[in-house]
Amino acid sequence: MALRAFRLTDSFMSLYREGHFTLSSLAEANLATSDVFQELPIKVRNSHMSSALLLELQDECGIKANAADFQRLELHTNPFLEKQMQLLIECTDDMQQESIKLQYYERNSQRQKAAQQQYLAKKKAEKAAKLLKGEAIVEEDLSANPLFKPIQQPSRLESLLIANQMQAYCQQINQFTGQSFAKLFLMQSLNEKA
Repeated sequence: MALRAFRLTDSFMSLYREGHFTLSSLAEANLATSDVFQELPIKVRNSHMSSALLLELQDECGIKANAADFQRLELHTNPFLEKQMQLLIECTDDMQQESIKLQYYERNSQRQKAAQQQYLAKKKAEKAAKLLKGEAIVEEDLSANPLFKPIQQPSRLESLLIANQMQAYCQQINQFTGQSFAKLFLMQSLNEKA
C-alpha cells in the first residue's frame, strides 16, 4: 500500500490569492512547476488491537508468516503503464491547448502593436501636414481609442497544474519501471543459475 499526501505551498497560495497567473507574475514570484505542491510525510500506525486481530486472522486463514509472496515477482506490467501513459498523453494534449491559447494571445498582441504603430505613424503624418498648412494641432487622448486597450493575458494556472500532473505521472512511471527492471534482472539471474 502506498500513501502520499500533498499540500499547496505557501508561495503558490499567496500567488493564488492575488487571482492572476500571468507569465510576469510567475516570474516575479520565482515559482517553478515543482514549487506548487509540497509532499507531507505520512506515518501509518496500527493499534495493538488491530495487530492482534491481523495475527489471529492469519492463524485462522492458514497463512504462514514466512510464506513467499510470488505476486511480487509477477512480470507483466502493461495495465499500469498503459494507464499512466494514457493519462500522460491526455495531459500533453491539455498542455498543447494551453500553449495554443498563449500563442493566440501573443499573435493578437503583436497585431495590436503593429496596428498601434501604424496608427501613430498616420497621426504623425497628419500632424506634419497640419503644421505645414499652419493649422492648430489638437492632441488626441489615446486611452479612449479601443486600439490602445490592453489585451487580457491568459491565466497560467491551468498550465502550471497540468505541468505538475505530468511530473507526477512521469515520477510514477519512473518508479514503476525501476521496480519492473529490478524484477526482470532478478529473474534473468535466476534463469542463468538454473
